[in-house]
Amino acid sequence: MQSGYMIDIPEPKAKTRNLIGFFIFGLINNFAYVVFLSAAVDIMENKLTSSVVLLCEILPGMIVQAIAPLFMQKIPFWLKVCFCSITSCSSFLLVALPNTLELRLIGVVVASVATGFGEITYMSLTSFYHKNTVSAYSSGTGGAGVFGSVLYWSLRNFASQYISPKFILLSCAPIPLYMAISYFCIISGEQKSYHAIQTGYLDDDQKQFTGARELSLSEKFKLQLRLFKYTGPLFLVYYSEYTIMQAVAPVIIFPNSKYWADGSVVYTWYQMLYQVGVLISRSSVNIIQFKRLWFLSSWQVVNLIVLWSVAYFEWIESIYIIFPIIVYEGLVGGAVYVNCFYLLTEEIEDDIKEFAMSCVSFWYSCGILSASLSGLVIQPWLEKRRRKLYFKPLTPNPK
Repeated sequence: MQSGYMIDIPEPKAKTRNLIGFFIFGLINNFAYVVFLSAAVDIMENKLTSSVVLLCEILPGMIVQAIAPLFMQKIPFWLKVCFCSITSCSSFLLVALPNTLELRLIGVVVASVATGFGEITYMSLTSFYHKNTVSAYSSGTGGAGVFGSVLYWSLRNFASQYISPKFILLSCAPIPLYMAISYFCIISGEQKSYHAIQTGYLDDDQKQFTGARELSLSEKFKLQLRLFKYTGPLFLVYYSEYTIMQAVAPVIIFPNSKYWADGSVVYTWYQMLYQVGVLISRSSVNIIQFKRLWFLSSWQVVNLIVLWSVAYFEWIESIYIIFPIIVYEGLVGGAVYVNCFYLLTEEIEDDIKEFAMSCVSFWYSCGILSASLSGLVIQPWLEKRRRKLYFKPLTPNPK
């Protein structure tokens, strides 16, 4: 790897322990996000639309991802990991213990801050390790979708007579501590010897050795324009897939079917299949890579148009045709995500890579936020068009 200063720095070798550690980072960092989305109806108790949970999970984290890259390079990684672990643990307690909706929503906000800060922390941490750690982390985030949703869904549906949603959330509270365990006990210390970033401040000798470079505020904003080739497709694909999952897919039900007429049952299947597609594609970058991110993200727009037309015109009469489309949607979304970060590790100079990796995450959060806001209009409009006002959706409409 070529440094920005005086010497060449050899690329660190991929170690199995590092791959496992970064998989755990991705798996656990997104765990609270997935569980709270799965528990949205229980959290709201039908007092508000569950879209409020999505907004509380996206907006605070997006603000963190916009601001944190400007200063977080001066914070040692061990402190950032501890902050993410403790904050995520506390979010489960805040959601599970209070009896007031306001405090539960504060818990969701805390989880959003932890997830957003964790995303940029762990992605920037990959810049000190072998590029395959990007794939490991991405696989973990994909696994979080399956693990979190299946865990809550199975306990909620098969053990509800024995345990309450409150107990389920409380039992999840210790899980985020595995991020700290992974950092201190599993991964090796390349970020110490390779970049000496743990001190938070690099003297001239360290800069000469590591190739690290502090960017001015104007340089950081200019870099955003250069990163648009990565952030643009990421925004587009996330807007498209979250519009599908939050606004379009809940409307695609089959009232003439005995089993697939229940909106909540159908949507659970859609979510599960989508997460499976995401997991597969986020784990595939070491096998196949895509460099044409704009072309790949455009296929997600095609998926949105196709499924919107199904919801509007009802021209597909079998859910078994919809299922493969949903899996394909997850495959495309996961592929754009992992290849975006993988290409960053390949194409961005070493002396700015840490900052670049930390700030790209902000833009997919923008895509999710935009989708959640537009979904508040699109879903009711599609439901009215289909005249299915009395079916039981997964997320109740606001009264």
